[in-house]
Amino acid sequence: MKNTAISSIVFLSVITASCINRKDSPPINISPVAGSSVMKAERFSLQHNDSCTILTIFDPWQGAESVSQVYYLVKRGSESAIKADPSQIISVPVRKIICMSSTHLAMISALGEDKSIYGISGAKYIY
Repeated sequence: MKNTAISSIVFLSVITASCINRKDSPPINISPVAGSSVMKAERFSLQHNDSCTILTIFDPWQGAESVSQVYYLVKRGSESAIKADPSQIISVPVRKIICMSSTHLAMISALGEDKSIYGISGAKYIY
């Protein structure tokens, strides 16, 4: 249960960073993954197949144009036949996290998953 919560936090952090509403980019229609609670989203898509869920993030940083990043969310412990760069494969549920914002730390701490934090940025801002 806790691993699922951590996976959700990491996934939602990526999604939140990708859902910034920009006036110059039209909304992207997505096909919802079965069982997903995503109702309306921009700048990412989820596609499900038998071996994984494919997360594609469009224009992932401010000022990016026609840039996409693809990640393959593969169930932990399953054999993966995905031929991709290992940095694009994410085993879920996620067990370790590096927090790039103190906001993320607070959410993970609220879940009681402090032990899952393996790195932070900007330690001088953490009290």
